[in-house]
Amino acid sequence: GYVFDIIQTEGKPLPEFEVPVLTGEANEDLFASLLALMKKRSAEVSFESRPYLDPGIKGQYSPPAKLWVRPEESRAQQLKSLIHEVGHYYSEGVFRIPRGDAETIAESAAFVVGAHFGFDSGVRSFPYVALWAQDKRVLEQNLLAIRRVSTAILEDLEKGEG
Repeated sequence: GYVFDIIQTEGKPLPEFEVPVLTGEANEDLFASLLALMKKRSAEVSFESRPYLDPGIKGQYSPPAKLWVRPEESRAQQLKSLIHEVGHYYSEGVFRIPRGDAETIAESAAFVVGAHFGFDSGVRSFPYVALWAQDKRVLEQNLLAIRRVSTAILEDLEKGEG
């Protein structure tokens, strides 16, 4: 399947951005709601160990409905990765759009959804998006999709579809 991660991209590394791993508190209610929402939508979420994958890869989305989150990470990082992969799941035609666009949408939506529930992933999300959207047009042209994906996830969560 497809693996979405910085590690997989071609070209020179970009040392000016460090993308830290999240630590600190996770919102367990949001975690549970997201898992319930995915279950209701018949999407499979796995937390199995995948030691053969590059440690930089924190999660994966395989269409149409398989999500994976690396279990060895902190709970906060797992939650951020889960929302990010849910963002890919909610993005229409996620593999038909450029990788930078897909990552910008999923990570920005993860930040928006998390922030709505008081879970701040900015310390990781901002540098991650900066990596993928170095040309600010990437961010600008995806704002509508970011809003659409964030709104869809939030509405489904609030419907108690989770």
